[in-house]
Amino acid sequence: NHLVGQWAKDWLEMYPGAKLLAANKADFEKANRTKLMGRMATGDYDAIIIGHSMLAKMPVSPETRIQFVRKEVAFLERMKQEMIDAGMDKRKIAGINTKISNLTQKLAAEIDQTKKDQVLFFEDTGIDHLTVDESHSFKNLGYHTQMQAVAGMNDPKGSKMAFDLYMKTGALYANGGGVVFATGTPISNSLVEMYAILRYLNPQGLEERQMDYFDAWLKTFAGIEEVTEYTATNSLKSRNVLTRFNNIPELLQMYRQFADTVTMDDLKRLYREAVEKRNAEKGEKERTDFPVPKVAGGQRQLITVPISAQQRLFVDYLTLRAKVMEDMGGKERKEYATVDNPLWVYGDARKAALDIRIIDPTAPDEGGSKVNRAVETIRAVYERS
Repeated sequence: NHLVGQWAKDWLEMYPGAKLLAANKADFEKANRTKLMGRMATGDYDAIIIGHSMLAKMPVSPETRIQFVRKEVAFLERMKQEMIDAGMDKRKIAGINTKISNLTQKLAAEIDQTKKDQVLFFEDTGIDHLTVDESHSFKNLGYHTQMQAVAGMNDPKGSKMAFDLYMKTGALYANGGGVVFATGTPISNSLVEMYAILRYLNPQGLEERQMDYFDAWLKTFAGIEEVTEYTATNSLKSRNVLTRFNNIPELLQMYRQFADTVTMDDLKRLYREAVEKRNAEKGEKERTDFPVPKVAGGQRQLITVPISAQQRLFVDYLTLRAKVMEDMGGKERKEYATVDNPLWVYGDARKAALDIRIIDPTAPDEGGSKVNRAVETIRAVYERS
């Protein structure tokens, strides 16, 4: 959101004659939204620049929304039939029926609200190409699966923001438009993010291979292993983990149909060519080396510090908190999440590892803490230079 002005500035530097519309948050307020979308629809703009959060305020038409929700319902129906064929628990099958019912009811409510609030829709603006910078912000695209208790999978519910973008990309494809994602981290936390990228950017490839349904894709391109790991309470526990890609050549073939990967060598080459061109035009002798800072010793240095007595006591306390949650049932743990949850435990552990005073400001200053070691090291480097 905060880069809209910078994008507009850079665009005009590259294309001085371009006609731009750079919209801000105020333009998307309810009182101004219809006027803004009218300008988009009637103006002959070369580009329209908006922030991520503004995109969701340009809803797709009810017809598009119905089409995509029907597709999600079809996935659920397919999953239900597979569960029936496998003779699975009827309660789980009933749960799928509940999901389908909730999805259709939610669709009806959203369409009713959209018709009340909206005059123009995303499709009415005439936008025929969408470039999404920092596209990893939309990686949590929902999906449907029979898999349960598998670590390494994103929340199947996904986010509203991601599904909204998914509908918009589909609407563009249906009208012959195009989509570009730009990111330095296409996959960061889960292998499921590859499936999300393919749904966004190569939906036709998934459909042709009958892998648009997540479980079908998973069986072909991802592997689940049973691993034994230490829990937060220092006990051993076996669990199923999504750990690896399978059939990588075939998966890369689908990925490379749309992906243009820029490596460090590419960056160095592009930088060198740009500087050489600038030197030739201005008669200067600017260095053409890509400005990558040199690291002392050629690599990062790992500095370890011993755990203090206070930190050890705090770790025991964190272990107790984790044990309480580990012993709870699923429903009880979910209700308890507003009191304590694993993310809070991990967050407190990271803070205490830096300096126990982040947890307890009244604790004494311990000379061997990570913070103090960092201060000493930084000061030594400063004094040497």
